[in-house]
Amino acid sequence: MQSMTWLFSGALRHTDGLGTDAVVRAGQVLMFTAGDGAVHTETPVGEEPARGVALGLVLPPHERHRAASVEEFWPEPVRFGDHEVAIFVGELGWEDSPVEVFSPAAGAEVRFASHDPWTVPIPERWEFGVLALDDPVWVDGIQVPPGHLALVSGQPSFDVSAQADAGTVVPALVLGGEIPEPFVPWWNFVGADHDEIASWCRDYEAARGLGDGNAARFPLPPGVTPADLIPATPLPEVRLLPKHRDR
Repeated sequence: MQSMTWLFSGALRHTDGLGTDAVVRAGQVLMFTAGDGAVHTETPVGEEPARGVALGLVLPPHERHRAASVEEFWPEPVRFGDHEVAIFVGELGWEDSPVEVFSPAAGAEVRFASHDPWTVPIPERWEFGVLALDDPVWVDGIQVPPGHLALVSGQPSFDVSAQADAGTVVPALVLGGEIPEPFVPWWNFVGADHDEIASWCRDYEAARGLGDGNAARFPLPPGVTPADLIPATPLPEVRLLPKHRDR
């Protein structure tokens, strides 16, 4: 999988087994491609609490075993009508992000400054999520309360709006992507089937100093010891089945 960190406020220090040591701040995206196996840490920096989201992208089957990598990007906000949009992944309208993704996807923080709706087109086989943050937003006229996510698919476009004006800016996240092929999610792993997930769990536990798996698959960040790693959620006694995303 790929893991994106996007903050609204505060800062986090990101370290990983590739040797990365970077501070992620509000308005900056950090894309961590775990690929065939990687360990990372994120810890708060400074006195201001870190507020944001960690978003996951499923790698397609032909990219699932690629080498791990890290990329950072500061998007320059653009105007869509009255609203300011920071596109941190993919393309929306005529603006895009250089952050590498391996299947079609888009992500942006939208700061609404009026009641005017923003119309977002939906490409074929895509779905979108709209996450309301501190204030409600409306998706096709339906209210999305703070902390809730609205899902939209199967139509050519949708409208997003907020009760904002020149003195009250309302932020929200708009996230979209192509509906992935069936996959098996488990804890922090994404695989094609149960056996692939089991192999990752076994190798990760070896990185924790347990069992006879391949610990080298999960190199540790500087200063992190096997005892520092949190345990993976144990596999169930039944086989995991692929997850299908309906249109």
